[in-house]
This record gives sequence, C-alpha cells and structure tokens, in this order.
Amino acid sequence: MSKLDERLEKLGFQKLVTTSTILDNGCVSYKPTPLVYEMALSPVTCLFIEGKRVKGYSTYVFDFYKVSYFTKPNDGKKEGSNIKVYGKNLQPSKLLLDIENYLKQLKR
Repeated sequence: MSKLDERLEKLGFQKLVTTSTILDNGCVSYKPTPLVYEMALSPVTCLFIEGKRVKGYSTYVFDFYKVSYFTKPNDGKKEGSNIKVYGKNLQPSKLLLDIENYLKQLKR
C-alpha cells in the first residue's frame, strides 16, 4: 500500500478496483482510470478521486469531485445528476491539502 493510499484510507476513502483494459463494444469506447478512490458522504452523495498519468508529470495527477445520485421515479435506478469538481490535475500533496480542507468544512 502506498503512502497516498494510507493517507486517503485514514481520511475515510476506499480504493476501488479498476480495469486496465480499454473496453470497446462498437458503440462506446471506454478508457479506464488507473486509480479511483471513493468516500460515501450520505446514501446519495459520494466523493471521488481519480488518478491518471499525464505526459509531462512525473507522478499521477488527480481529479477530485463530488457526485450526488438521485433515484429515477420510474425504475428506482440511481443516476448521477449533480457533479461538483473541486480540483483537476492535482499533484498528490495539493490533493491531500484540498481534501483535508474540504473535510474540515464539512465538520463545521
């Protein structure tokens, strides 16, 4: 487990298993995200962190965002209907700082 994994776990995130295979079914092509972390804030709201390698950066860079899911009245399925991005292409140190600040704001 990396130091980043340990820090995020202490903050309440869990690392999700991802696929490294590019999926293409003819209609939709999906390029997987190598690192994904999730923290449930409520039954309908989650924080996500996605990490990826970007040319020009020596480490992974991370996107940090919140998704609120709402149940469709017809079939009861959840769908993401509100996404709030808190950071894009963040270095690990900046990511941790932003997350810690966000969580402090939640506790107020």
